[in-house]
Amino acid sequence: MNLSDIGTLIGSVGFPIVACCGMGWYINNTMQKFTDTMQKNTTALEKLLTVLRKDEKNDGKDE
Repeated sequence: MNLSDIGTLIGSVGFPIVACCGMGWYINNTMQKFTDTMQKNTTALEKLLTVLRKDEKNDGKDE
């Protein structure tokens, strides 16, 4: 979509509608990236907890 398409769209449906659609698109993309990042953090936290629990179980056995 180029600038002339956006200008035509604004002229036919109005700026508030185009602005809301653009904002919705931006928020959707941002939330998708945020969701992906949170999923990666959750996976890393689960791995860290697994390592810490194994270490906790082995603390008394090393002596």
